[in-house]
Amino acid sequence: MLLLALLLASTPLAARAEFDTVQLTSLEGKRESRPLAGFQTKDPRELGAHVVQFDVSSAPIEAGPDTCALALAGGERWIGKLTAREGEELAVTLLPGVVLLASIDELATLVYPKRIPAEWTGTLGPAKEGDRLYRVKGSALDVLDGAIEEFTAQGVRFHGARVDSRVFAWGEVAALYVEGLGAHAEKEDAAAGAPVRVELVQGSRVKGALAQIANGKLALTARRGQAIELSVGALREVFVDDGRAQWLSEVNPSRAEERKPFGDDLGMTWRHRIDQSVTGRALRAGGRAFAHGIGVHAPSTLAWKVEPAWKTLRGRVAIDDETQTLAAHGAVLFRVLVDGKKAWESPVVRGGDPPLDLPAIELAGASELVLEVDTGPESFLGDRADWLELLVVK
Repeated sequence: MLLLALLLASTPLAARAEFDTVQLTSLEGKRESRPLAGFQTKDPRELGAHVVQFDVSSAPIEAGPDTCALALAGGERWIGKLTAREGEELAVTLLPGVVLLASIDELATLVYPKRIPAEWTGTLGPAKEGDRLYRVKGSALDVLDGAIEEFTAQGVRFHGARVDSRVFAWGEVAALYVEGLGAHAEKEDAAAGAPVRVELVQGSRVKGALAQIANGKLALTARRGQAIELSVGALREVFVDDGRAQWLSEVNPSRAEERKPFGDDLGMTWRHRIDQSVTGRALRAGGRAFAHGIGVHAPSTLAWKVEPAWKTLRGRVAIDDETQTLAAHGAVLFRVLVDGKKAWESPVVRGGDPPLDLPAIELAGASELVLEVDTGPESFLGDRADWLELLVVK
């Protein structure tokens, strides 16, 4: 059960392993590891860091059929259980005692991953115009385009060309895609504290103002001025969201060439995945999880138009740990091109190797950034490559 697992993840700090640590990373790429015990800060920048990552013992978290994933227009991602629905608002329980509210005009998508039938071969996506509701119908999904009228305790009131206004029970809703209205809730007054984005081990992302990290807890002022407290056992990362850097994985590529490794029309095409391995699992390399990155299968080419504010790119590369269960563990070459010129190329990276750091890639004044992965000298069957923690510094 999700909530039981989360309760286990919030075990008091004293009961955790002595080797639990935090890693501080600066915009210059400097990393420093500190013991978690006794760690405290009100602003990571005062410690010379923009990213704080938590390497702590935590119980595995398994999503259930009632676990939903909400993506908000402002970039937050909430994973948990809907606990209240009223009019135009949803309440989501992320952790025991942590309930956050969102209205329709803040919502981008709502998906129940475990309700997507394994036999269904379609792709979730928004309507060309208006809202879209995916309803479970046997071993398939029924797609309805129209408009959400309201949320009720029983379900979603929806109307469209194929259906008059009616309530679809929550148990039959697989996904909702809400049309962006261009204007969302009025901007709230900024709370005192460092602006941060907090990544949780169960996949949620919460924005807010950091009050402090101390005594095994993180205190945060979230949306609507709501004060919440999170155990460090539930945390994966704290990112200072002050506009001085951004994760490249949050910028859509201008070009993606994902060829068929088998080299013919019968071969499978492996599409890149954002913040996941190429098979849709959590990014893992060198025995640890990563919140940010891009999973690909070699050969692969991804390109971005360089924005004027971009100065440097930092990151790491690796073969995803999931290949350790395969007969072929993978061997690839990573390459970074800036305006068509090779800025960096890795040696052969093999499955099981620790993540390899990129040098600082200069982007100032450039027009195009290209990330390539080529197959190595061995079988390509395990060439599941990860571009990890690609951070663009402005």
